[in-house]
Amino acid sequence: LLLNNEQISEAITRLRSGLNNTVNPAINELGFEIMKSSNGTITTNFVEGTCDGVNLESGGNIIGGIHFHTENGTPFFSGQDVIKLRDYFFFGSQTNTALSSSEIFSILLVKNGTTINTYAIVINDLSMLYYYANVVDGNRQGAGLDRLLQFGYNNLQNGTNSTAYKQDFLRVISNPSISPEPPVSLFALNSDNTAFEKVVLDENGLPKSEPCQ
Repeated sequence: LLLNNEQISEAITRLRSGLNNTVNPAINELGFEIMKSSNGTITTNFVEGTCDGVNLESGGNIIGGIHFHTENGTPFFSGQDVIKLRDYFFFGSQTNTALSSSEIFSILLVKNGTTINTYAIVINDLSMLYYYANVVDGNRQGAGLDRLLQFGYNNLQNGTNSTAYKQDFLRVISNPSISPEPPVSLFALNSDNTAFEKVVLDENGLPKSEPCQ
């Protein structure tokens, strides 16, 4: 992930500041579209959304996006967020035939209590992402997949903290009864805000972080 890129770091900082505003709490989602030019230059475009979400475009030079969910919104990645990775690659590759699925990403900031957590998803298996989009989601632009995710997020028995939400997400995304390989990989920004670490389920079905090599 391009965490060391100045433009992306500034976008994350700006969104964190907006989400952390206790005087005027955010009621609308905010985000940035991330573009990569043919010479590798990264630029961002700020987008203001509504309380129902933020519409980040795909296509052209866009390779990903960064946004936050408000405290009253979805507590983790939505089904729409996952399927958006498919759109970033599908429409982006029409403009740039050399685009690799490994360049596509989505970064999300969410507030849990007084803590702001930053996560990212990237494409792990493109064919499985298309399977999730076409079959699991039923070509509903993420609404079908979101129902599965929300069922876990709303299950209070599992908890309402960051660990529980990571577990809920991975139980759907890494479910071998749905697909042999997870369509996306999940990452979490470490406590020092210096690096993303991959998050997987351990042998007990609990989320654990693995430092990136």
